[in-house]
Amino acid sequence: MKQKINRALTIAAMVLSFFLILALTKFIPSMVLSVFADHDVSQTDAVSPSEPNDPVIPYVNRINVLENPMKPMARGILTHVTSSGASITVAKLFEELGVSQSADDVTGIDCNSRFFDTNTGTGGSRVIQTTRSFDSLETLTFQFSDGSTLPIIFKDSLYVTNIAPLCTDVSIIINGKNYSSNSTESYDEPVAVNGRKNYELQISFAELPDKQFSDYEQLEYQLPDAFTLPDNFNDMNHTFNIEMALGARLVGNKVTYDKSTNRIFIDWNRDDEDAFDTFRGAGTAKFTLVLGGNIDPTKGTLILSADKALTL
Repeated sequence: MKQKINRALTIAAMVLSFFLILALTKFIPSMVLSVFADHDVSQTDAVSPSEPNDPVIPYVNRINVLENPMKPMARGILTHVTSSGASITVAKLFEELGVSQSADDVTGIDCNSRFFDTNTGTGGSRVIQTTRSFDSLETLTFQFSDGSTLPIIFKDSLYVTNIAPLCTDVSIIINGKNYSSNSTESYDEPVAVNGRKNYELQISFAELPDKQFSDYEQLEYQLPDAFTLPDNFNDMNHTFNIEMALGARLVGNKVTYDKSTNRIFIDWNRDDEDAFDTFRGAGTAKFTLVLGGNIDPTKGTLILSADKALTL
């Protein structure tokens, strides 16, 4: 008797669940899932969170908005690089990023009014004006006539993640001689290196008036092709300090290594809020990395800069 009652209750629960799902498909709010979209962005362009508890936003143009579980509708989080004083129409922005929605259907833009003016024009002819520089990642949410929305991340070109343009010197000591990208000497003679020996590559970086270290994003730098770091580099917890004006310092910044691409990545230490705020306000920050690794003589050259290379 108990088995029959349990079986009947189970069937009733299944029927109720079915009708509940049907009801929810009509009234359930939008959900967000990751799917690929059209516009290509490098997987290395990762957006670090603005605040410690915020999620990391990948610099890939993908997000899926579901009207309900039965009707998936793809949308995209796209990225636009701008600069102070720059402007772009909504139509041009959508064309640049490969947005499928019609720019003429845009009825409004929700944005940070400290950095943007979007009050000129309507629809696709609406102008987005960047009124000042910003070191944050700003999301502009576009509203459409059908009630849907589309977020697009804007970042300021003043703040770079690839810090090769901010490199001021690359140097290495081989057989007791210092070879530097800043040297006036021409290195014409082949340099004998031992593939098993550890060499220290010293790389210096400094901010420029028109290019600054990105404050909230992970930085990257491509090491010379012939120079590689140990496989266990990331296990050794490499950190460094960054120097600022008036003796201020941001300490404990982390360096990690991707052997597959031979690139290093830098993450700022934001735990010391006062030091980090000082760093954010600094326009002349600089730092030097000293990295111990190996030189592969079979590569033929060790490139220190565009116009300075060592023949191995």
